[in-house]
Amino acid sequence: MTLQDWGAIGELVGGLAVIVTLIYLATQLRQTNKAIQSSSFHEVQNSLPYVNNWIISDISMARIWRIGRDDPEQLSEDEFMQFSFFILSTFHVMETIFMQNEMGTVAPRLWNAERSSIDYIFNSPGGQY
Repeated sequence: MTLQDWGAIGELVGGLAVIVTLIYLATQLRQTNKAIQSSSFHEVQNSLPYVNNWIISDISMARIWRIGRDDPEQLSEDEFMQFSFFILSTFHVMETIFMQNEMGTVAPRLWNAERSSIDYIFNSPGGQY
């Protein structure tokens, strides 16, 4: 075998190694993307109960939410502040879901489901206040 033959074999082996490496990297990239999506979904799923538990665990907050949603002028100044911060917390969670949907790291069906909650809040008297 001549030196040129060895060089051709080396180029062939090198080309195959590049192809195998690209396939490996593509597989790793897909797995990483799935892990990111799973992590994002888990993070969002952990945020939603936090907001909901605020109402579930505190009957006075449930009252503030109900009155603030339907007729915010009936709330005291302090209650209105609680209502406002609850709305703000809720929208921060929804904003996170929206941004992750835009980046493709969360399933669109999750954003679509939560979007109806945003519409409900915005269309209530307290959401327009």
